[in-house]
Amino acid sequence: MRKYSSNEEAIIANARRILTNQITLPFGAMRMYRLQSDLKEPFPVDLTVFKTFLNTISSYPIGTERLLWNIDALKQQERDIDRAIMDYRI
Repeated sequence: MRKYSSNEEAIIANARRILTNQITLPFGAMRMYRLQSDLKEPFPVDLTVFKTFLNTISSYPIGTERLLWNIDALKQQERDIDRAIMDYRI
């Protein structure tokens, strides 16, 4: 059996967290993108979907910057983000 590097193990663990809803897809995708960029060799599974997803939601606040936004604008953005998440979860 192939031995995984610590980065590859972190990618696998992050994927499990995303699939089991222990972490939201936006945060999981950001983490996946960072982990993937640290790999020395290509991962055996194509992870470009995470970058594509992040590009889809890049104009929306995801983290603590949400605290600076108007609540009505956030409600609309939540609907948009939820739509994007549904598109990528299917």
